[in-house]
Amino acid sequence: MAAPKAPTPMTKEQTATVNDFTAWREANSISLAEVARKIDYSPGVISEVERRVYCGRTGHVVSLLKGLMDRWAAEQRAIKPPPFVATSVARTAYSVFATCFIGGRIGFLCGRSGTGRTMAAVAYREAHEDDCILITCAPNFTPADMLRHLGDALDVKLEGPHNVRYVAVAAALEDRKPLVLVDEVDFANRDTVQTLRHLRDRSGCGVCLIGTPAFLENLRRRPKGTDGQLLGRLAPCVAVEKILEDDIDQLASFFDLDSDALVMAATLCGSNARRLVNGLVVAAELAQGEPITAKHVKAAFASLMPDRI
Repeated sequence: MAAPKAPTPMTKEQTATVNDFTAWREANSISLAEVARKIDYSPGVISEVERRVYCGRTGHVVSLLKGLMDRWAAEQRAIKPPPFVATSVARTAYSVFATCFIGGRIGFLCGRSGTGRTMAAVAYREAHEDDCILITCAPNFTPADMLRHLGDALDVKLEGPHNVRYVAVAAALEDRKPLVLVDEVDFANRDTVQTLRHLRDRSGCGVCLIGTPAFLENLRRRPKGTDGQLLGRLAPCVAVEKILEDDIDQLASFFDLDSDALVMAATLCGSNARRLVNGLVVAAELAQGEPITAKHVKAAFASLMPDRI
């Protein structure tokens, strides 16, 4: 009968790493199962390594554990974007959403990318969970996709052909009358948009489309027929193109920067919320814990895509 296999010995460095790993895991309440999923080893193997009784490739497992701790430490050091701020764009969006909901209208919130419309829609949805549905269109978003997303949000079991599923969704919308926010509507094809218009006409629920000026221009190129019917129903139709000076001050307040750096950021962001935050995050990384200067801001924005190509 073969003798039991002896545990694989560890070097001093490996032993120190395992000690650090055990202390790190316990201090952060991280289970063996969570670690196992991240390094693709079983919880039992990790437990055996911690107890110094593992008989396999101990050195390899220890290196994975060290890499996991290093990645976690880097994530903790990374500069996080600020939380959602109710900018002037968000306040405008809330007003449009409320008008559509109360009046059962089809509205359109239009603007260039990065102004904060999507974040405003997410925040509004979170604040009105019982009365609001948020759908984000993917490329080539079809009528079937729209019905499926609405059915899931309304807890409607969709079966049978398209017209049967359409009637089921319309009935649920008429019963609940939620506000339906449709973000990235530029990705929805014409039939999808018309399906949504029909559902709104039949149910009386409020709808707000969120997209770019290109979506509106495409409708205006075809003012007759069904496209014209949708175009004539868009009220309110509000464009938000930039954030204001007060918005810049609010967003920048989450970062440690001096007055010259703030002026530089306001100049380089192009009144675009996403560009401002991305630039300040990079600037904070360049500052490495020190106050952000205009030099950091200039270098950070130079590393971003140009505001205009």
